Amino acid sequence: MRALLLSALAFAAGFLGWRVAAPAPPLSRAAAPVAASAPEAPPLPEAAEARELRRRLALLETVPLRDLVRYGNEPLGDRMRRARGLAESERRETLRDWARFAVYDRARSQEMLALVRVEEDPEILSWLAEMIDLACLMKMNLDATYTDEEKRGVFPLALSGEPPERRVAALRVIGGDRSEGLPSEVQALLSDVLRGDPEPAVVAVAAEEIEQRYAPDTVEALLDAWRRLPSGEPRQRVARAYAKWVKWADLKQRFAEARGPLEHDEWARAWAAHLSFFEEGWDKDLPSIYGGTGDRDVRRSLFLALTNVHPWRRDLMREVAGLEADADLKDRYQRVLASEPTKIDAYATLYK
Repeated sequence: MRALLLSALAFAAGFLGWRVAAPAPPLSRAAAPVAASAPEAPPLPEAAEARELRRRLALLETVPLRDLVRYGNEPLGDRMRRARGLAESERRETLRDWARFAVYDRARSQEMLALVRVEEDPEILSWLAEMIDLACLMKMNLDATYTDEEKRGVFPLALSGEPPERRVAALRVIGGDRSEGLPSEVQALLSDVLRGDPEPAVVAVAAEEIEQRYAPDTVEALLDAWRRLPSGEPRQRVARAYAKWVKWADLKQRFAEARGPLEHDEWARAWAAHLSFFEEGWDKDLPSIYGGTGDRDVRRSLFLALTNVHPWRRDLMREVAGLEADADLKDRYQRVLASEPTKIDAYATLYK
């Protein structure tokens, strides 16, 4: 069946090419000039090629669109446009499949790279960025998806490409394979994006690339980006990247400088993502920071982060639970505390 499917898909690509290259059909008898004395020619018998063409076209109509998109021989950009006809779940699964194919096929990864340069459709560029990110994440222990020279080649696109989705895709290329670390020139480029790009979504992607790997030279640029961005999800992602790589004294200073509850809670949310990485001092400040956090979900995230600190600090967890005014949340905290750390799914207790 797979051989039949691939045959049909190959035929589809060939048929499209034939439609472009075939000469125009002759005029009909009604339109063509005919000599009055010429006898009418008998109709030609149907050619075997025409019968085969109809048979294969009928076969092609039975192939699901998902398989046409996933395995077809058309250029990737054309198949991505066809993917608009898929349900969202099928489209996302197809994007993951294409990313997985690129992990093992150098030609496919280069085709993605070529599209980063020439594609104009913002939606296709967004899907492309997602695929590149997936491909790099899946290739941690294999050869590089993109060489250093290929990464350097898209630096200008990351800085000034239009539309903004092209800059995002270029940043995913530059981020490269998660096992390789960030060379100094990439850190410098990411700092330039953080400090100068006018689009918050692009700045957020630069912050995500920094969060994936240690990049000490970008910490000040992250703080500069946080200070210039409006509140919202992109700024939160910048704060999260910053919180991962600084010492507790630095993050504590951010709480001290927070201008109102919104900024306080933003830093608390970022801290919760990386609390278990802090080595000293944070435990003494946690109760006061928790008590000053107005967002219920952020407070819950902080308590959940405590369950990831080993060995469990039950004294600190009890102190935090005593500060909680929400009855439902307090009950959940007590149920976690009443369970053995090795037997309880704290996330399920806190969130379900």
